Amino acid sequence: MRKKLNDLPTFSGLLDKLYMGADESDPWHSFLTALIDILDLQYSTLMLRPPCAADSGLLFAAGGDETVPATMMDGADNSHYTDNYYTMDPLINLPVGKVVLMEDVIPRDQLVESDYYKLFLHPFSIAHIAGMDLLDDRGKRFCLRLTRGPQQPSFTAQEKAFMQLLAPHLCRAVSQGVRFRQLDSERQVYAQSISKRAIGIINLDKYGEILELNPAAQKILNDRDGLNLVHRSLQIRNGKLHEKLKQCIDEALNAKHEDVCLPINAIAIPRLSGKADYELVIKPLPVEKHIEAEGTARAMILIQDPEQSTDVSVRLVMHLYGLTMSEATLAIVLSTGKTMEEAASSLGVTKNTARAHLRAIFAKTGVTQQSMLVSLVLQSLASVS
Repeated sequence: MRKKLNDLPTFSGLLDKLYMGADESDPWHSFLTALIDILDLQYSTLMLRPPCAADSGLLFAAGGDETVPATMMDGADNSHYTDNYYTMDPLINLPVGKVVLMEDVIPRDQLVESDYYKLFLHPFSIAHIAGMDLLDDRGKRFCLRLTRGPQQPSFTAQEKAFMQLLAPHLCRAVSQGVRFRQLDSERQVYAQSISKRAIGIINLDKYGEILELNPAAQKILNDRDGLNLVHRSLQIRNGKLHEKLKQCIDEALNAKHEDVCLPINAIAIPRLSGKADYELVIKPLPVEKHIEAEGTARAMILIQDPEQSTDVSVRLVMHLYGLTMSEATLAIVLSTGKTMEEAASSLGVTKNTARAHLRAIFAKTGVTQQSMLVSLVLQSLASVS
């Protein structure tokens, strides 16, 4: 045991698992499992969100045969611990950042007489518990709990010191992990909203070469309708426009180095098919030069295909403007560029019925012309939700 606690490679490996924990499909399971091996534990539990009256909490656990921790782990599934025993637990609201043992809080003879011991600890053969409460960077409390069985000794001063060394790393790893998972969730929502509008996004590195592109941009390049991908670079079939694109990209890439106002340029790209021109916007990306790594995106190109119809939610149009389903459907069909006659035909209603719906739409939305209605629908949140 002492060799493991004093072994730097072991500690380094444990920290690696801790900082990578949020990216695991079962968050922090590798870290909690490694703790069991290093400290000879029965179970190890990371309580990311302690239970309260309105929330049964969120726990990640490892140990034993993996069946008992599963019952303890997910507060959303009405776990035994969070729903029945948490309020009886002597190790709650501990001094922040301090390792506390069960015997520090309650004498052993009192503990074995308590309902908490009889109903929870004894049935799960838990004899010793070490706990540590910490705060993340938002000031939210989370907890680490380590247990041993009746045949194992209590925690030593050296083991408590080892846990104490983990405290700042736990704070940082949990804070960063939660923040990155939240940012990733937000990014996915933004990406889905952008994809609704069929906007292609291309990120360029400091050489003007393509780092990554979204599916909408990939589709546009695959169509080879005036825009091509050649050796990781964007190429316009029109020679003069291609030179203009290169100039715009160079301006975007050089703006940060020269510390000038970041320019935004736009180009209309004719298409070989004769369809409406692609619309390109070239924007520099703000980069902190003191921490810029190789492969950092330095500029972004946005590509809009005007021919691509926007997927507008009927239900959201109904909620936004108080329209009936028939009225919302007509408004969306009109927003695709159809005439009243074409819209009535596609919806299977008479022109008089369609006109009646349109009058009701005008009254509810406050617009007075069909063109204004089209603009309203296409610019509404229903087109990006």
